[in-house]
Amino acid sequence: MLSTKFKLLLAGFFIQASVFSVNQLNKVDDLFKTGKYAKVFKKANQLKSESAYHRKAKTYFYMGFSLLKLSNEKAKKLGVSNRERSIVNYVLKGVKYQKSESEMNTFNNLFPDFINVAKSRMVEVNRLKREREIKEIVELLAVNFNDTIPQYWKVFPIKDKVEAETVKEVEVEVPAGPNSRQDSILNWAKTYIGTPYLYAGESRRGIDCSGFTSTILNHFGAELPHSCKMQSKLGKQTKEYKVGDLAFFGYKKDGKYYPSHVAIVVSNYPEPLRVIHATTSLGVRIDDVSKSTYWQPKLLYTREVM
Repeated sequence: MLSTKFKLLLAGFFIQASVFSVNQLNKVDDLFKTGKYAKVFKKANQLKSESAYHRKAKTYFYMGFSLLKLSNEKAKKLGVSNRERSIVNYVLKGVKYQKSESEMNTFNNLFPDFINVAKSRMVEVNRLKREREIKEIVELLAVNFNDTIPQYWKVFPIKDKVEAETVKEVEVEVPAGPNSRQDSILNWAKTYIGTPYLYAGESRRGIDCSGFTSTILNHFGAELPHSCKMQSKLGKQTKEYKVGDLAFFGYKKDGKYYPSHVAIVVSNYPEPLRVIHATTSLGVRIDDVSKSTYWQPKLLYTREVM
């Protein structure tokens, strides 16, 4: 039986070890913020061999994103023979160990550059026919960067897609108003209520957020890609939303928007904003954003895309 004194000493040891761990990553963070990327890579590379750090997401994010800021020549001096492959692999490993998206969001201003590097690496792995790496890259871009590249559908083909015309219509409540296209959009979107969430899905068997918005609005003549990020760049931003517009949710940092979820607007301004969307937990449903403590803080803007 351990004595009380020994237990207290042991607890103190673990607390000190934890503080030490945090302080080491803080030092790396300070180096990163001051642009000392070669030192960041060296320090993080040393830390990953220690038990306190080898399963910490930021250890690998610092390695990957510091290489992103270095040239090929400087990377080679650090012992990195293939910069692009190393960047992607380290970010992949960081994603594997991250406990929340906030760990990677520290580097969100570097996301566009990383996406370009990952796509460049995709060209090489396609040439070499490295199927496993192809799958890892397309999934990484789609899940963590909202960028569904064309290769995605070769790796994760949609099976048993249900054609809209074969699905029986259901009776829904149509709001009063002269805009028949708005009524039709709302009517058609409501037939998907209850459809379960399925990442990359775009059928009634399962559907994700951008798959839902593109499936519904493309039925009425829109040309939306199956990507929240790409949809967020289409059309024009509007405050006076209407049925059929898109609402984007995510976060804002340093004056920039980072959308991670998209929904179809089903109300007309100045009515409270209501949306229909594919949610991960409850599938396709309608939410009153103005009354939602979850969605309201995440609302970024609405865009007219039709």
